[in-house]
Amino acid sequence: MPDDTASEPSQEELAKQREMARLLQEVRMKELADTHAASMRDFYEWWEKRFGVKVREWRQARNWSQEELAKQLHEVGIEMHQTTVAKVERGTRQLRVSEAVALAHVMGMPVLSVFYGPGPEREPWSMETMRKQMEQADEDIRQTEERLDALYKRLTYHETSRASTANAINRAALEADRGRDAAEANDG
Repeated sequence: MPDDTASEPSQEELAKQREMARLLQEVRMKELADTHAASMRDFYEWWEKRFGVKVREWRQARNWSQEELAKQLHEVGIEMHQTTVAKVERGTRQLRVSEAVALAHVMGMPVLSVFYGPGPEREPWSMETMRKQMEQADEDIRQTEERLDALYKRLTYHETSRASTANAINRAALEADRGRDAAEANDG
């Protein structure tokens, strides 16, 4: 009759379990990094599109054509063709910082209002309001990162526990097979 009590894992088995846990954690970290990078790229590209929407809103509020905006930019030393203005408005053309500043300048808008301010049809936000919103966003991001880190640690713990349990099941099955083989050999 086989022994129902599982023996303590050997140092070698424990080392293998630790190595498996480390590898699982490595794979999970890589998956998280890849997912994070892709979502961050989407986030950054959203800003390109948002910038373009703002430029279009401002241009249309002034009843300027894209050609007129290109002319205004030319007058402040920025060479930009009408087709480039169209691409900027669609968010398909990246801008240099100097171009973004010049766009805000020719529209008579503060540079940061392109990113954080309201459209031309609304009252401008105060810098204090924008600063407070940025601080709140930073705090929300920090808290979310802490929660994600805690969840990741829990996930790693449970994955390691699952791997250990699977190893224990395998050891128990092997012991049962050995016991059955020994019993059959004794009977035969």
